[in-house]
Amino acid sequence: MPGRVRPGHPRPLIAAGEAAMADPAVRRIILDMSSVTFADSSLLNVLLSIRCSGRLVLAGPLPDQLDRLFEMTGAQTILTVTNSLAAAREIPFS
Repeated sequence: MPGRVRPGHPRPLIAAGEAAMADPAVRRIILDMSSVTFADSSLLNVLLSIRCSGRLVLAGPLPDQLDRLFEMTGAQTILTVTNSLAAAREIPFS
């Protein structure tokens, strides 16, 4: 998920998340957040929606801006975040 998520326009992520959540064969939804350069409440809302599936894992390391967003909103306490894609793949299935 490199680069900016346009403010208010995370449509590609919404579509991908909805498809993954609708597919019972998808056991884990891993998003590589290490290259995100901008994120706002629109992205956070999408991540929280996908989190409700119980299958979301965010792979970092998180960029400072995203880390601050999660810290300011308290999202870091409910989102599963790892330091790498490899670590995200090792999270046990729910």
